[in-house]
Amino acid sequence: MHIIAHRGRSEADHPDNTLTAFTAALDEGADMVECDVRRLADGELVCFHDAAIAGQPLSSLSHSELESLAGFAVPRLDELAQLCRECDAGLDLELKERDCAVDALSVVNGLAELWVKSFHDDIVREVLAAQPDVHAGLLLGVPRGGLRLRFSEFFPVRRLRSCGARFVAPNWRLLRLSFLRRMQRSGFPVLVWTVNDFRKAQQLAAAGVAGIATDRPRELRSALEPRA
Repeated sequence: MHIIAHRGRSEADHPDNTLTAFTAALDEGADMVECDVRRLADGELVCFHDAAIAGQPLSSLSHSELESLAGFAVPRLDELAQLCRECDAGLDLELKERDCAVDALSVVNGLAELWVKSFHDDIVREVLAAQPDVHAGLLLGVPRGGLRLRFSEFFPVRRLRSCGARFVAPNWRLLRLSFLRRMQRSGFPVLVWTVNDFRKAQQLAAAGVAGIATDRPRELRSALEPRA
């Protein structure tokens, strides 16, 4: 089972989705780091969660303009890919926008392990059209104003098969043992996000999830290690 650092070590004293956060997470024993990818006006693919900053959409900004508004260094996707290569670490890539898959996949080619996911079925299809053998998955559960759930998120097998997803990535609030068993019987590995309750993480690991995304990779690894 993989321990995945959600946007790097995002509870530490540095901004998430930055090289310092990713480096800290890998130093703490994360198997993979997770990042959000967006495209800027100058075509750069960067690691950044939000679609806008200071009221300005990222699609209207250059890299230097984004960094000026953010007040910290915003890594390009190629910089994160290089870090993962140097550390022999895996990458869990969330594509936030359409028409980024081809360029993103070319940047992260050759990593030790690569998972690519999105909330959007058509982006999953786009990923697989660009690289049919990539490990692509569908995100479920939107943590905004409470968890918005659709029937197809509780029972997503038809959606998963339709878009070609190879794994499913539900929010931890969505995940019940019955859901996990349905996914396993249907042949879909489960990556669950974002788990900072270590007792819950122990239960999920024992139930056979493929990966757990967390803000606290060192503490999670300690909680999952067998006691002497």
